[in-house]
Amino acid sequence: MAKYSIDQVIDAGIRAYAKFGEDFTMSNVADELGTRPSSLYRHIPNKRELYFAMVTREFNRFNMRIEEFASDNPQGDVMRFVGSMILKIGREDFGLFKLMFVSRPPPAPADYSPGQFELQCNPRTIHNLLGIVRGLGSGEDPVLLTYTLMSLVLGGSILTSEVYSTLNEGILPKERYSEFHDYLLGMVGKLLGSMEE
Repeated sequence: MAKYSIDQVIDAGIRAYAKFGEDFTMSNVADELGTRPSSLYRHIPNKRELYFAMVTREFNRFNMRIEEFASDNPQGDVMRFVGSMILKIGREDFGLFKLMFVSRPPPAPADYSPGQFELQCNPRTIHNLLGIVRGLGSGEDPVLLTYTLMSLVLGGSILTSEVYSTLNEGILPKERYSEFHDYLLGMVGKLLGSMEE
C-alpha cells in the first residue's frame, strides 16, 4: 500500500471538493489518490478534520503572500493586492475559491472532539483586512466597512467564475473580466479614499 504525505492528501481533498462540493467523501479523496479510504486515516481521521486541514493550509499560503507583499511594499496598496488575489482565485480555481470563502465545515457528530487541524484553523483574511481598515482611522465602523469591502470583492469573484460565466448571456464576455476586476478594485480604492477624508 502506497504511503501518502499530508500535502498529497490535502491536494486530493481539494480536487474532490472541486468536483463534489460539500458532499465530498473520504472515498472521493481516496479515489483521487487511487487508494482506499483506510490509507488516508494515518494523517486525517475524518472528513471534518480534512476540511480544516485544507482550509488551514490554503489560508496560510494566502496570508503568507499578503505578509510578503506588505513587507516588500510598505507604501503599497495592500487592500488592492488582497482583492486582486481573491479575484484571481475566483477566476482561476473556483473550487478552491468556494472552499476558502463560501464553504461551511462538515457537521460535527455529538461525541466529536476537534482534531489538531480544527484547533489550529484560523482563516485570518478577514482579520488582516480589518486591521488595514482600522489603520485608516476613517471614523467609519471598521467591522461593517471590512465586511462591505469583502462582499464587493467576493461578489465580483463569484460573478466572473466558471459557474456564472456560462449564465451571463454575453453581458460581460470573459475577455473583459480583468477590466471588470480592475474597475471593481478601483471603486474599492475610491471608497477607501473617501473614508480617509
